[in-house]
Amino acid sequence: MSNALLSFFVLHGIVKIMANINGTNGNDNLIGTTGNDIINGLAGNDTLLGNGGNDILDGGAGNDSLNAATAVASSTGNSILRGGTGDDFLNITRSSGNNLLEGGDDNDTLLAIFSTGNNLLSGGEGDDLIDISSSTGDNLVEGGNGNDEIYAERVAGNNSLYGGAGNDSFYISNPVLQEPSSTTVTQIVDGEDGEDYLSVDYSDADAAISSTFNSARNIGTITAGTNEVSYSNIERLNIIGTQFNDFITISNARLDDSIDASDGDNNIAGEDGNDTILASFTTGDNTLSGGEGDDLIDISSSTGDNLVEGGNGNDEIYAERVAGNNSLYGGAGNDSFYISNPVPQESSSITVIQIVDGEDGEDYLSVDYSDADAPISSTYNASTNSGRITAGTNRVSYSNIERLNIIGTAYSDSIVGSNGNDTLYGGSGGNDQINGGAGDDTLNVDYSIGDNLLNGGAGNDVVSAIGASGENNLDGGVGDDRIIADDSTGNNLLNGYNGNDELYAVGSSGNNTLIGGAGDDTLNVDYSTGDNLLNGGTGDDSLYAVGSSGNNTLNGGAGRNALIVDDSTGNSLLNGDNADDFLSADGSWGNNTLNGRSGNDILIVDGSSGTNVLNGDNGNDYLSADGSSGNNTLNGGNGSDILIVDSSSGNNLLNGGSGNDYLSAAGALGKNTLDGGTGNDTLTGGNGNDILIGGQGRDILSGGGGANTFVFNSFNEGTDTITDFSITNDIIQISAAGFGGGLLAGSFAISQFTLGTSATTSDQRFIYNNTTGALYFDQDGSAGGFRQVQLAQLSGAPSLNVSNFVIV
Repeated sequence: MSNALLSFFVLHGIVKIMANINGTNGNDNLIGTTGNDIINGLAGNDTLLGNGGNDILDGGAGNDSLNAATAVASSTGNSILRGGTGDDFLNITRSSGNNLLEGGDDNDTLLAIFSTGNNLLSGGEGDDLIDISSSTGDNLVEGGNGNDEIYAERVAGNNSLYGGAGNDSFYISNPVLQEPSSTTVTQIVDGEDGEDYLSVDYSDADAAISSTFNSARNIGTITAGTNEVSYSNIERLNIIGTQFNDFITISNARLDDSIDASDGDNNIAGEDGNDTILASFTTGDNTLSGGEGDDLIDISSSTGDNLVEGGNGNDEIYAERVAGNNSLYGGAGNDSFYISNPVPQESSSITVIQIVDGEDGEDYLSVDYSDADAPISSTYNASTNSGRITAGTNRVSYSNIERLNIIGTAYSDSIVGSNGNDTLYGGSGGNDQINGGAGDDTLNVDYSIGDNLLNGGAGNDVVSAIGASGENNLDGGVGDDRIIADDSTGNNLLNGYNGNDELYAVGSSGNNTLIGGAGDDTLNVDYSTGDNLLNGGTGDDSLYAVGSSGNNTLNGGAGRNALIVDDSTGNSLLNGDNADDFLSADGSWGNNTLNGRSGNDILIVDGSSGTNVLNGDNGNDYLSADGSSGNNTLNGGNGSDILIVDSSSGNNLLNGGSGNDYLSAAGALGKNTLDGGTGNDTLTGGNGNDILIGGQGRDILSGGGGANTFVFNSFNEGTDTITDFSITNDIIQISAAGFGGGLLAGSFAISQFTLGTSATTSDQRFIYNNTTGALYFDQDGSAGGFRQVQLAQLSGAPSLNVSNFVIV
């Protein structure tokens, strides 16, 4: 036994030992006599019961349970309980004696609840739990080293609580009313070393809180009537106020404090540190100040007229479902205000006003009026950075707010944003008007049923009506905007205006109009079912109607544009403009028209099955219906164009137009007509019975498989080269009107054809050199009035005869 323990026993008159009981190294269950015993548990997890008297219980090694009580009653003696090493449980609950409890090493639990004596409880090493709740004596508690928890709830004595080294937590609550009222019960709390926490709950006190704090010494007092907490070396406070008019001040720059106000007109100042001040559900007129630090102040569901000051720091202030007229000030820092669920007033003449002033910093205001019983009407003054948000009898009057979040009602709202980056929601019902103003705003009427008007204003905005059923007008305004009407059912107008905008009506079923305006825009109605109009405007735009089923019109406008309706089933019209455009209806099923217009354009309907028309117009264009199955028309227009229907199965018409063109139906199965037009063209047929018309210029004609027809409409169009003429299958078609010389349609006499190098009679019109493959025409034969001209050069010099010609 230590000298300290012996001194304690002598002090309290413990001099006679009735029994000395020693356990084993195993797990023992040791019960003392009703006299004064010494019980040693030794090693093992032991259970020691004093059983009355002034006992000494020593658990020794192991996780032990020590109890000074008898088997049927609480202890009345003055006992010593020592846990020793291990996680021990020391219990003097309801004891009336003056006891000493030492936890020793490791994580111990020391209980003196409902005790009436003056006890000393020492946790020792480890993370200990010490509880003197509901006690009436004057206790001394020492947590010792480690992160300890000390409870002194509903105590009636003057207790001294010391945390020791480590991050300790103290819990004091439910003060006991004193008789007489002049007697003050004081709890002395010293956190000592570490980051310590003190929670004081005076919600049941019979008087208001008055508190003080000395920041230089880190000491303070919390007084409520006859109860007082005197604290020092506490880094974090949690205070719950009374039903009266509390005056609470806390100040600590190191950690975070929490204050919970109750009813009454309270004055609460957080001062230094990151504080939490709660005045929700209160009825009084409170003054709440966060002070320095990043504070959270909540007056939600209150009915009084509160004054809230966030102070310096990035504060959060909540005023949800309030019924009073509150004034909310952010102070310096980036503050956030949250106002929602307004309380309807019984009289329509009474307006509840929330005054919000962000003051310095980049401040944020969120107003949720989704449950309001009247529509929103809002205003904003850009020069003063102030505005109003009114819904029926509820109003928010704000200033110095840099970012707004407004959630509208079920009615027809009129919502105006600020100069900052705002988020504005119109609500699901009503015909809303929302204007974002300056800044990068988000405007949202998703899944609404009304006809809404949204204008993003200046800045890079997001304007959204996803799933909406009304007819919405969505304007991006100046800036790079993103406008969305995906899955909507109404006939919407999406207008990007200036900037590089993105406009979407993907999966929509209405007849939408998308206007990109100036800038490099993206317009997309993929998988839509309506008849949409897409106008890219100026700039290099991308227009999409992939997988759509409606009859869409895509106008690229000035600039280099991409217009794509791949895999669509409707009959679409695609118009390029004055630059090099890309137009595609790959894999489409409808009858599409693609107009490249000016510029070197690419027009593609590869793999399509409809009857498409592709017009390259001016420029050196590339037109393709590769692998298609419909009867397509490809017009190259002016310029040196490439027209391709390779591997197709339909009967296609290819017109090269002016310029040196390349026309190909290689591997095609249908009856294709290839007309080179003016210029030196190259025409390649496929496996079907093709018609090849070289036109003006020195053309190269390849018929391919099948019975092909090579058409010559005039004798002076230039010398064409036929690379693969088959005397068995192919025909040379001559225009009687274009050649003259007495040719008659449907009639070609043997006398009009000869082999050789020149005509030998005046009846001969066609002279074929079967050695070189040169085919000539002489309008008057050997008469000499007309010089023969070469029509064609047949590769391989096949053996032509009269049967290989037809006059039309």
